[in-house]
Amino acid sequence: MADLHIACCATEGYLPHFAALVASYARFHSPLSATIWLLHDGISELNKGRLARLEDSTGTRIVPIYVCDMQGEIAPLAAQQQYHPSVCYRLLLDRVLPPELLRVLYLDVDIVLNGSLLELWETDLDAAVLAAVSDAPAVARSRAALLGTSGYFNSGVLLINLVAWRRENVGARCLSELPRLLADSPSHVRFPDQDVLNMFARPAVFLDKKWNLLPTPEAMQQLRVASRRPPLAQDPIVIHFAARKKPWMYGCRHPFTQHYWHFLRTTPWAEMPVQGRTPGNVMLRYTPKKLRPLVTGTAARIDAYYRQRIARPADWIKQPAQDILRLASRVCYRALSGLRRQSGKCPTNPTRFLLIRRNRLGDAICILPLAHALKQTYPLAKIEVLATPYNADIFRLASHIDRVWEVPEKYLGNRLMLYWHPVVRALRQSKFDVVVNASAAYSSHAARLSGWMKARWKIGVVSSVGSIHDLNYNAAVRLDHETLESHQIYRIAAVAQAGGLRLGALPWVAFDRTYSAERAPASSGRLPIIICPDVNRKESAWPVEYYQKLIALLSGSLPSHPVYLATVDRLSPYRILLESGGVMDAGHHGLIDFAHFLSSSGLVICAEGGVSHLAPAAGTPTIVLSGKTISGTWVPWSPLALLLESPGDIGKVTPEMVLRQAFSRVETGRWLTGEFVHSVAFTLPPRPRCLAPDHSGNA
Repeated sequence: MADLHIACCATEGYLPHFAALVASYARFHSPLSATIWLLHDGISELNKGRLARLEDSTGTRIVPIYVCDMQGEIAPLAAQQQYHPSVCYRLLLDRVLPPELLRVLYLDVDIVLNGSLLELWETDLDAAVLAAVSDAPAVARSRAALLGTSGYFNSGVLLINLVAWRRENVGARCLSELPRLLADSPSHVRFPDQDVLNMFARPAVFLDKKWNLLPTPEAMQQLRVASRRPPLAQDPIVIHFAARKKPWMYGCRHPFTQHYWHFLRTTPWAEMPVQGRTPGNVMLRYTPKKLRPLVTGTAARIDAYYRQRIARPADWIKQPAQDILRLASRVCYRALSGLRRQSGKCPTNPTRFLLIRRNRLGDAICILPLAHALKQTYPLAKIEVLATPYNADIFRLASHIDRVWEVPEKYLGNRLMLYWHPVVRALRQSKFDVVVNASAAYSSHAARLSGWMKARWKIGVVSSVGSIHDLNYNAAVRLDHETLESHQIYRIAAVAQAGGLRLGALPWVAFDRTYSAERAPASSGRLPIIICPDVNRKESAWPVEYYQKLIALLSGSLPSHPVYLATVDRLSPYRILLESGGVMDAGHHGLIDFAHFLSSSGLVICAEGGVSHLAPAAGTPTIVLSGKTISGTWVPWSPLALLLESPGDIGKVTPEMVLRQAFSRVETGRWLTGEFVHSVAFTLPPRPRCLAPDHSGNA
């Protein structure tokens, strides 16, 4: 059986619908029978993991292709607010797909399948550029007359002859025509990408409508019959939800809506709720048509309120109940806080501390100076940390942390399950002298957890509006605006100091435990340079072409230092850098092995995030790239780190700037001052006045 090659274009918001399409494909085809090329403009780490699970569950091969760096060619379309640039990614198929590929089947992601695509795949195209299905009759007649074409096809399903497509240069011609089409008749252009394809993708073969069944009145009646019985040979194969109401939207009456949800429920996006199921829309749906104008305004006001406060439809009941509970909590807090006097004081010589820190790598690393300062002041005390499995290894790399307690995040964030976890129950039986919520901001979860502990003294930041959970702390800390705007290290130290703890100088973050792991390979004997480009914030995503240019510059200026690329997983869009040469794959490691891998390198270049704190802590000079303002609050707490910060436009930080800093550090061991440059090696962030003077130095 011939292997199919299917191409789809999707933004991150449309990935669940892409998953439903893939699941419907797997229902009617054998495993490993297709390669699905997914053109996208950025995928989060969470969704990358979901795509990997989708591959495993469906037996398909999904190849993500990052095309955000090509959007300059479709800027005229991007300027039109009603269109997203991704609708034109199909025009780039001849450039992004392998040159040896002869044909590809393009499918919109608002499609589910009702049968096998093999018959369509084997259609004889001869010299035709593509095969497609005619659009709805009324649309096809009007658009064909306006464009002067013989027929007008819908571009949701295209069997493309890539040989003829490249020969006729269809993609480039369509892209060059888009600006003129939008400028000449913007009010008459509804689907500009489809119009230009009809103009230049000729000759075209017109297919039977079963390969792209559009929601016309006749088709809807046919689908109503087909949806109530087992599939027959004459039934439509490709169901295209081309109407404004999609099956994931509340109120969609398409006969195959349940088929869409059936396939979606088998994917990692199974928990996706119906969009638009708001109280106002529910009211309108069950109101007689003649009365709807009378309640439309009321429904809109109800939806406006809930849109501000509610993320999920299930919260219609939950959210008001939570509001009532919060109000009751604040009333109880006001009443009890007036009666309750803060008694006791912080132990003079505590022997056992518990620090609570739930968040990610950078947050975890930022409490290491506090732990070190506590160990200096109270050398006989045991410093213990409550962490999640994700960041627990961070604390195991620091010798001044005596014990790490691990509780999964799903327990820490759940009000009911939290107290049933065996580690939390064991913590309650442990007798701590001091418990510190080291998050430097109010957290109801941490407050409840602190209240659960048996400790002589509990320190934490309280709610700005008052909550009954604030009564769980012996030392209730309220940070002023100046402290809240200061560096994370200072904020955490200010919380501990306000709770009555004595602290010494806050040292630079550094791991002082080593673990056995393979050293980074360096055939020439010189330490390698590691590039870690992945980042969660799009503002700090350096363009792929900048990394390509930087790799070329590093290879020319520092030829004896091999360059390695470290990505979070094989779905990273930056994996394309491996194809350009000059850089080798660093592979994937566990957190401890990755920290050791970083420590055995000569330089790390990364985007702001967990690695930007991890690498300096591992003892490696690090250049950090950021499109957000973090120099005053989140700059890595180490003189080994250099921050190149350009808020709002990371493109102003050029590869040449990075090369100058890299060359200076590798060859002379020093950083250079200049535009966009920030580092604690030059200037410490402003210290809040509430912090004792001896906290501004470093051990």
